[in-house]
Parts: sequence; C-alpha cells; structure tokens
Amino acid sequence: MSAYRDFTRDFPERCSGIMKRFYFEARLSNLEVTLLLSVATSGLVIPFERIRLDSGGHPLERGSKHKWEKAKEEPFIRSKFWDSPASGTWRYSTQHFEERRVDVDSFGNWKPVEEELSSRVVILLRNALAHGNLSIAGDPISELVFMSERNKDKEPGLWQAIKVSPEDFAVFLTNWFNFLKNAHLKNEVIPETNRFDEHEQAA
Repeated sequence: MSAYRDFTRDFPERCSGIMKRFYFEARLSNLEVTLLLSVATSGLVIPFERIRLDSGGHPLERGSKHKWEKAKEEPFIRSKFWDSPASGTWRYSTQHFEERRVDVDSFGNWKPVEEELSSRVVILLRNALAHGNLSIAGDPISELVFMSERNKDKEPGLWQAIKVSPEDFAVFLTNWFNFLKNAHLKNEVIPETNRFDEHEQAA
C-alpha cells in the first residue's frame, strides 16, 4: 500500500479512485449501494470538516472566501454538485416528529430539490451519514433516503429528508470529489467544534 503524501488531499482522491475502479463491478454483483454508502460515509464526512468555516478556526484559505462558502449559497440544481438543469430523482421533504421517533414512511409531499441551496442538500447528506439516519427502498434498491433534524434548537422536532436513486447519488459523489480537488484542503489538525451556522445545523 502506497503512503499518503498528504492525507487531507489524497484521501478524497483515493475514495474517488475506489468509485471509478469498482463501481461497475459492484453493479454486476448487486453491491453498488453498499459501495456507494461505504465511500460516501468516509469520503463526504471527513473532508467536509475541512471545508466549512466557523468560529472554531478551521485551517482554510485565510484572507479569502473559501470555495465552499461560495458554492453552498448556490441552488443545488446546476451547482458544482449537480451540474444539470433538471433535478433528476432528487426529492426533499420535511416532517414533524414527537420525541425523536422518526418514521421514514411518514415523510410525504416530496418535492424536487430545485429550490434548495447546495448547503442544505450537502449538509443533510453529511449529517445523515454521520449519524446513520438513512434508509433504502425497493428490491432491487431504487431509492436511498437520508434524514436529519433540520434545526433542533430553533425548530425542535422538525426533520428533513432527501431521497435519490443510487445512480444519481453516484453522480453526486463524483461531482463532490471533483469539487474537493480544487478546495485547497490543508493538512493540519482541526479543533473540535459542534457549532454550525444557521445553514449548517448538526444532526
């Protein structure tokens, strides 16, 4: 196994490499969803901590706006993460739950993500993967469902969900890794923090 020259930058590139090398083979073996979620859990959660700016002093490009700060304010559709004028299978929903008893089947009124910012979509995916709040539907699997509490301080009990086909989620992951290549991640220790801004509420 070759050594990492720069773990922070090399790791997402290697995650991307796993996708490119094994995705087709995984589809032939009916293992593509397992591969997608395995790569996404590490390839999205770990790099994300290095691209979000907050008062914790993350080591980013000081003195200039970071690429994530610009990208997160763009609508998800036609963004760097989903460079298509159509929403594909991406759907968004919210639902109130009492005492955190979340039932994926209770989500309804699914709407295309056309009005949602990239920040809401990416952070929802990050939170769902980090906390294991996801579900699958269909046999063969046709939908992945990601769930996260929207803002537990300002809107307690309000949960949000995104559902998407495995194929479209694979496209998102490819775009995500391409975005990270130009994000100038720095290989330094990051102070721990649980603080998110209003668009980055942790689950």
